[in-house]
Amino acid sequence: MDLKLYTPTQPQVDFHTLVNVDKPLISVLVAGRQTGKTYFMQMDAVMRCLNTPKQRVWFVSPIQAQSNKVMKDIEAM
Repeated sequence: MDLKLYTPTQPQVDFHTLVNVDKPLISVLVAGRQTGKTYFMQMDAVMRCLNTPKQRVWFVSPIQAQSNKVMKDIEAM
């Protein structure tokens, strides 16, 4: 199943290239404010879970409130 969940911005296209084309073992995205890092991670996590059986995805954030917001956004899809 291939889903298209959103239309990425240019920084998000670069993130997709790094994560999905280069395929490193671990990815760390360092980017400025308002570049769509959290939204990219949400969409990438959902796409990975839907397209790959038994996929594990971790989300690490500096504060619990941000993690809660991300999970609520994912659950609302």
